[in-house]
Amino acid sequence: MDLIHQGGNADIRLRVSLFGPGGMFSSIDRTPPLGDQLDWTRHSFGLTARDLVHVSGGTGRLEDTLRQVTKLLIRHDAPTPSAPGTHPPHVTASVGIDNITAVLRDYDVAWTLGNQENIAYRLEQIEPAHIALGELGKENPTLFLILGQRYQVTVNNPDAHPFELIVKGPGMKGDDVLLSMQAGVTAPFESDASVDWQDTGNGTVSFTLSNALWSALQDADHQSFGYRCAIHSENMRGDIAIIE
Repeated sequence: MDLIHQGGNADIRLRVSLFGPGGMFSSIDRTPPLGDQLDWTRHSFGLTARDLVHVSGGTGRLEDTLRQVTKLLIRHDAPTPSAPGTHPPHVTASVGIDNITAVLRDYDVAWTLGNQENIAYRLEQIEPAHIALGELGKENPTLFLILGQRYQVTVNNPDAHPFELIVKGPGMKGDDVLLSMQAGVTAPFESDASVDWQDTGNGTVSFTLSNALWSALQDADHQSFGYRCAIHSENMRGDIAIIE
């Protein structure tokens, strides 16, 4: 949803609550203070078990509430979600809310990669955060993939550090590039329908670890499989491990 602070108390922090047979569930995270933002700003609220906490009532099962949501509440709230009939101290403010959209996530796992200059990628974020799919803050971390799942990779500086999925050779010159974010490069599996390679052109790509891609990653003529920066491939490269 798009939000804007239009007047009054600046420390407005919104969260979303859902009501249904499973009880009341509220988002764990609140927005930053809306008064600190000068224009319309896009905010997202996750609706998964890692995003919502049971507050009161019902069966206590999130899936029961998600199957039959009877009410959705958007409100300013305290650091700990308030139960029905309770609330934090009253505030007076005006908030604009627009473009509320329900979005079906089209990936199973997402990584966001920053960089340590031209020396290494650095893992900045993992989604879902509660699964060990890489070590946050680590440089050139091992990334873990599961056959059949869909993956999204976002690079914070894509023009300088375009991401590539590779079968690693003894050195960078022996690598086989399977998928590439680099402009002007068309890697062999980007046209494979089972991989369904998608590139937004602004630093985010997604792909499915299909059987065909999995077979290529097991190429017996190479040492291992992994990823690299297309430009700084000597230093910015890491391993990929497949979880059986």
